[in-house]
Amino acid sequence: MHDPEVPPSGSPRQPLSLDPGPRTPGPVLQDHRSPTTDHASADETIPFGLSWRALYGIVAATLVVLIALFSLFTGAFE
Repeated sequence: MHDPEVPPSGSPRQPLSLDPGPRTPGPVLQDHRSPTTDHASADETIPFGLSWRALYGIVAATLVVLIALFSLFTGAFE
């Protein structure tokens, strides 16, 4: 069988520990900004000049068309 390598006697190996030790508390950071509700709305325009709702509609319609085309191709080439 395989003999494990023995470290030199002058440098004992310590097992590796994943424990970082005691954690000292740092300064408490507080967010002094007012809460915002400026998230992107469905009617906000995007760089293509469309709304997000229109873009999602285009993506969903493209998916439906691709599924229909693939099913037609599958039926035609079986």
